[in-house]
Amino acid sequence: MACTSCGIYGQLDMLAQSYARNTFDVLSPNCSVLFNTFAAIWVIWQLGINWSVRGDIDWPDTIKTFLVFLWVGLFLQGSSYYWEWIYQPIQSTTLNLAQTVIKASGQGLGGDVQALLNSVETELNSVFSILRMIIADTSWYNLKILSGGIIVIVPFVFVWGLFLALMLTGIFTLMAMTALAPVYIVCAAFPSTRSLTLSALRIILCGCLTVILAGVAIGFTIAVLKHYMATVPINTGVVGTGTSTWVFSTDYWALFLIGFISALFHLQASAMAASLAGASAGAGAAGLVVATGMMAVGLAKSGMGQALGWGTKQTIGLGWKGASAAMDLGSKGINQVTNSISNSISKYNWPR
Repeated sequence: MACTSCGIYGQLDMLAQSYARNTFDVLSPNCSVLFNTFAAIWVIWQLGINWSVRGDIDWPDTIKTFLVFLWVGLFLQGSSYYWEWIYQPIQSTTLNLAQTVIKASGQGLGGDVQALLNSVETELNSVFSILRMIIADTSWYNLKILSGGIIVIVPFVFVWGLFLALMLTGIFTLMAMTALAPVYIVCAAFPSTRSLTLSALRIILCGCLTVILAGVAIGFTIAVLKHYMATVPINTGVVGTGTSTWVFSTDYWALFLIGFISALFHLQASAMAASLAGASAGAGAAGLVVATGMMAVGLAKSGMGQALGWGTKQTIGLGWKGASAAMDLGSKGINQVTNSISNSISKYNWPR
């Protein structure tokens, strides 16, 4: 079966990198001109006025500031240095750590994120297959068994969507910070605006920790899932004769609750990442929107799309609710950024 989440992640990652790099290259020339002009005036002032005329210059502080200006000017030349020294190391390190913690569940992984997502989806697909096998093994009028198969996969579809949402949070965090990186690089040169750069770094750290902690949550889910899937009466890929007794049994409800507990773990992963990084960021709302869409895909994978009669009107309704939530979150985020910039500018002091 094709890896749905792999295709979504791969396309969005490619588009995000392209957009972020193009935006960086558009902003960096203007930022570079303005910054180099200021740096030249600063050098003339330090050497021509403070040193030559006044004879009063703090050489250690001047050399330190000059080196900072040199570093900033270097990174403003284009996206190449930023991409090689910041973006790619952060992305590769984060994904490698996420794969490492998932391997602890006993799941063999390849060397890229596609293998990670495919492995996670393969494990969760073992739960989705319960419904498909129940449909194939049970008469359509046996609504009790059929509804039991639908109910047990619902929390795991949300887990699938939440995990993908948290992975995409890492993509969006790096994309957003990279697109505006020239501004934050310039802010790093001045003590009065350096807090903006530190805030951007905390947001990037929050995104990276979210991906890693999501790997911990899904790795633990897979390890527990392997244990409880052994209680399902499956024989050679088909639900066995004990299905009617297994559905709504103690083992059945244990598997159901494990799904909701795992969803809670994923939400907590986002909260813990924000707490550790000291940044106010979370993927709960985004995860809910993505999980709702993934539920439709999960039910389609289980062969229940047509059986549930999902129509265009319902799909549009879910999309409208998700868009409204995204607009509210975006409005709040813009207000926070605007207030932060306003406070930093009001406290600005020119460097000596």
